[in-house]
Parts: sequence; structure tokens; C-alpha cells
Amino acid sequence: MPESRQDHCPDNCLELYKPVCGSDGQVYLNECYLKMQNCDNGIEKVDMGECATASKCPAYCIPIYDPVCGSNKKIYLNQCMMLKENCNATIKNMPLQFCVGDDVDKL
Repeated sequence: MPESRQDHCPDNCLELYKPVCGSDGQVYLNECYLKMQNCDNGIEKVDMGECATASKCPAYCIPIYDPVCGSNKKIYLNQCMMLKENCNATIKNMPLQFCVGDDVDKL
């Protein structure tokens, strides 16, 4: 028996900030949102770096504190904010030590 849309496409998702990159170059709030908004059209989760260099950039980021370090040695509130502020730049996510040395615990 064929699988219906209801069986594999979520109708609602939690507002949990765990950003993922879609093969369309868009950043989604989490994997559930990617599936819900793109069900049946072939868009899949890909490496976050593909969204960092895509021409489409996130229009909105949820202000959740989950600091990330950019290759420009700047600390961003979260991954989405790093992507948004550096839309078409080649800024990459780096370990926090790259930005603050051994003072990571002070963040």
C-alpha cells in the first residue's frame, strides 16, 4: 500500500532551534521544519556549509544563546546569526577556542 503524505510529512513542529541547511540553500529552524515545508519536493538536509555560501540567506533567526565562533574570530549568538550576518561571505564555523583561547568557560 502506498505511503500517504500523512505518514511521512509532519503537520506541525516544535519551535526548537537546531538549524539545518536544505538542498535549496535555505536554513530551516530544525529538521522537522525542513520536512514540513518541503515534503514531497525532493529537498533534503545537506551540510550547513552549503547554506553559508548559498545566495539565499536566513531572513530571521530566533535569538537563542548558543554561541558559535566564525573564522573571522567573531563570536555570534548562534549559527543562524552567523549565517545571516555574513550572508554571501565565506565565514565558516570554528571551535570556540579559535575566538577566545582557553576562556571558553567565560562565555
